[in-house]
Amino acid sequence: AHYVLGCAYRDMGDAPRALQCYQDAVEQADTTRSDCDLSTLMRVHSQMNALYRIQGLTDYNLKEAKIAEQLAWKLSDTLSALLLKQNICNTLFVAGDYDACIDSTLSLYQQYLHSSHKRKGVLVLAFLIKSYLKKHSYSEAKRYIDLYSSTFQDIKDYRDVNGGYGPINIYKGHYYLGIGQLDSAEYYYRVALPYKHLSTNAILTYKGLVDVYSLLHQSDSVTKYTALYCE
Repeated sequence: AHYVLGCAYRDMGDAPRALQCYQDAVEQADTTRSDCDLSTLMRVHSQMNALYRIQGLTDYNLKEAKIAEQLAWKLSDTLSALLLKQNICNTLFVAGDYDACIDSTLSLYQQYLHSSHKRKGVLVLAFLIKSYLKKHSYSEAKRYIDLYSSTFQDIKDYRDVNGGYGPINIYKGHYYLGIGQLDSAEYYYRVALPYKHLSTNAILTYKGLVDVYSLLHQSDSVTKYTALYCE
């Protein structure tokens, strides 16, 4: 009951009351009992994780995600456990802890490969690519860009992937920008443009083009894509 009420407050946009209800729900769970409702408890911690993530409270976010992941493993809910760990990888990346993100993602990737969800596992390599790009480790980034790209050969509908084909081309653009091959960077950012309506593709693509044209000293294009980026 506390969990359901918390979800209602969540949907009403009242995060403090939602979190209080989720805390009340946790207090009702006796994990020492064999009949403890671990499934609902996992959902409670997962919802708390989501709210803390929205508020940018990284430490609390990680704590709740790890608890939810442990409960998912206890329930033999492999996919939920892997998705929760994937959330942890994303949180580490957003927090700028790229080394920890890389370690966590490599571990997650291996777990995906040993599960029945191998296809999803390859897609988490995006965290490795983004982290290595942030660290300017371009050879490592290129290695995983190539591996990531190979998965798209079997994907017939771009809507089956978050962001469509946009992200992989944006990563390629970032890579070539990083190594100073501006023509190639511009090419891949433009290939990503048809998918600008998906996910965060637009802001990343426009920012990439601004960087390219700034280095090429093409002021008109810088002005154009800066305006689009700001919009």
